Amino acid sequence: MKIRTHLSTLLPALLLVMQAAAGTIQGNVSDATGARVPEVALRLIEAASNRERRAATTAEGSFRFDGLPPGQYRLSAEKAGFNVLVRSLELPAEAGNPVHLILEVGAIRDSITVSAQRNTRDEALTPEAVAVTGAERLDARMPVTAVDVLRDMPGAYTQSQGYFTRPNIRGFEGNRVLVLVDGERLNNSRTPTSHVGTGMETGVVDPSMVESVELIRGSGSVLYGTDAVGGTINFITAGLAPSPDRWRVGVDLNPLLMSNGPGGRYSGAVSLLGPRFTARIHQAFENFSDYKAGAPVETGYLNSGRGYDPSTRLLTRSGYRTEATRAEARWHQGDRWTARAGYERRYAGNLAQPLQTSSLLVFSEREKYRGGVTVYGRGGVLRQVQVSGFWQALRRRDHTLAQSARTFQVTDSLRTPRTTGVDVQVNLAPGPRHVLTTGASYHRDHSEDRRFVVRGATPAVGGGLTAAEARAIQERLKNGDEALADYYRSRNPDVQTPNATFQNAALFLQEEWFAGRHLRVTAGVRLDHYRSRAFNTPGYDLFDYFPELPPEFGIEGMQSLRYVNTALTGSLGLLFTPRQGYSFYARLGRSYREPNLHDRFTAGTGHALSSASTSITVPNPALAPETGWNADVGLKLRLSRALVNIGYFNGSFRDFITSSGRAIPGVPKVEGPYGPLTVLQRSNIDRLRFQGVEAELEAPFRLGPGHFTPFANASTNRGDNLAAGTPVDPLHFPAVPFKSVMGARWASVSGRYWWEYRARAVATQDRLPAGSSYWSAGKARLGYTTHDLRVGYQVPLERATLTVNAGVENSGNRFYQELFSIFDVPARGRAYIAGLRFRFF
Repeated sequence: MKIRTHLSTLLPALLLVMQAAAGTIQGNVSDATGARVPEVALRLIEAASNRERRAATTAEGSFRFDGLPPGQYRLSAEKAGFNVLVRSLELPAEAGNPVHLILEVGAIRDSITVSAQRNTRDEALTPEAVAVTGAERLDARMPVTAVDVLRDMPGAYTQSQGYFTRPNIRGFEGNRVLVLVDGERLNNSRTPTSHVGTGMETGVVDPSMVESVELIRGSGSVLYGTDAVGGTINFITAGLAPSPDRWRVGVDLNPLLMSNGPGGRYSGAVSLLGPRFTARIHQAFENFSDYKAGAPVETGYLNSGRGYDPSTRLLTRSGYRTEATRAEARWHQGDRWTARAGYERRYAGNLAQPLQTSSLLVFSEREKYRGGVTVYGRGGVLRQVQVSGFWQALRRRDHTLAQSARTFQVTDSLRTPRTTGVDVQVNLAPGPRHVLTTGASYHRDHSEDRRFVVRGATPAVGGGLTAAEARAIQERLKNGDEALADYYRSRNPDVQTPNATFQNAALFLQEEWFAGRHLRVTAGVRLDHYRSRAFNTPGYDLFDYFPELPPEFGIEGMQSLRYVNTALTGSLGLLFTPRQGYSFYARLGRSYREPNLHDRFTAGTGHALSSASTSITVPNPALAPETGWNADVGLKLRLSRALVNIGYFNGSFRDFITSSGRAIPGVPKVEGPYGPLTVLQRSNIDRLRFQGVEAELEAPFRLGPGHFTPFANASTNRGDNLAAGTPVDPLHFPAVPFKSVMGARWASVSGRYWWEYRARAVATQDRLPAGSSYWSAGKARLGYTTHDLRVGYQVPLERATLTVNAGVENSGNRFYQELFSIFDVPARGRAYIAGLRFRFF
């Protein structure tokens, strides 16, 4: 009897969770004169589930969406020749009121982000400082690498060139910037966070597979965990939508050619699209030769010791080759669930930093398996459940030939971090004005290094190698002699980072409260549990070299090379919209970075134990995490004639980890094979503050048979070391003082043809601490301005689209260096670039 009573109470509650009464949103679309507009493309996105519904207005300009559960919605209307109109709606409040949309003539586009809040949201209606570059702009931009588009975004910058291009957000680079691919981590805990230009290798992301790039400036730790200190970048690859009526075969060809560093990228895909099943196979190849810098070399840019020949202007060893494969499939069960699976691999070989003769990156490879399922609720409280997982392996092999007056050595390293990740996200709608996003995530890095060192002297001593023999060994290793590499790995192991694991398990919770028509509140909290551990590793001879470890090291043997930590982070955002198109935002977020395996456990010297060594670094398992607070305030305007975003940021941070070791107080030098060695250890230092202003503007107006759009963005950044009372050193925190991008584009009303001009200006960095290496002549700190021009034309075809784009980058052939580039490498001079996009469906 009691059981029957409980069931009669619980069943209605469960039914309420799983489904709710359906509602309707209907209305019409007209232009500024009041005339109804037919064939307007409409997208309705439910805030709680991220489910998207599409429709088009009838010949009378009307539309209707039925079967909608209560909650918050985003409705956009788009038609060529008009601005994209976005409206926020609520059910059941709007159920009985027809929605009247008025389209203004213009060219203002719509941008949405899926990264800023782990849900699909309008860029202008989030309290984060976010920027999005979509598929249309990527096709026009024709980026050579996946991160090239960051140069055009406010608050972001890039360092170095070609395959080695790295992101910089608000003065942070390396593992202090979190890089995602389709929302899944690219960062791993084995990657060094050291000098400018190192860190996560974004070259392993194939640009031909990227459909949009989302940049979230400031803290992202609450949603994504460690590493999201300066910001988060999410590369979103092309999706697969089902064909609602019949089976279709699609073909996508996308070649790109460049004149400077002559070569190109050749990519294509074949898709099979059906009502329930979709699949795609994508293949890409790149082959770029050495490029030339601009001319002439201006005073102060380059000194004579860089190995650069101004007569040829050629950057030797700047070319590279890659190949990429991607296969994916999706199963669609109407609006109930979607399952997906995929495989991808990108291989790059014959890589070297330009002008460098002593080091070579033999190859870099990324391989990944991924899958997931998304289940949609039928209304009620439970709206969406996403479960996804991936396994990723990164393999990087490099070697160097280091020489001094009497000694030399060949060093060969193979790093193989492997990552397993699982993410569960649940979207709930406790009420029509609440969206609750909660879930759990887990990732585990397992790192193994295989490294050896072969040393010799001139003249050869005791049967040691001669210099000629060492160079011959290096050539054989460069050409892929794996048998020789295995021979030396077994006989001369010299591992600086032991085999180790890094684990992170987390719970997160975020509440969006639509407090009224004008106020939105977002609050989040995240609980992380971190665990790192090192294992006995052949060649990791720290304990052989130090048979008695001083207590100042904080190390008692392998059993002490492990660490467990728990962290709590949070964020609070406010968005006030007094009227349609006006949004004031404020956000406070906690930044957090857990010391990774390289930070905690790497030991040894830069040149192993050779006569060139003057110090040795020992691990520091007791490193504290890097933490901080980020505050953002600003205004976002989306008006009929302009888009304006302007914001101020202020970030305060502490306990940053030194990229190289510091002498341990009270520990004397130790005797090495070639003399005394200073004992170093990575440590927590500095209290830093970064602050600045970021702004962007677009203001299209009608000009002739099209729209003319002036645009501009600007960013300032001031970094201070509060502990030392000095500016930050760009060697460790590359804060770009001022960057602006401005120009104009014109496009026909139909979008069939267009042209664009843009100029990028970067200021000289003169705020440097005493003793900074960037005071030296030739260091990459001087400002510059470059000019680009692009044009495009879309050929009208019945069942296909063919777009031809062309442009000239650095049209003035300016000689310059990207600020704080590794090895101060000059950037590419004038380059002609052409791209083609053919899509058949």
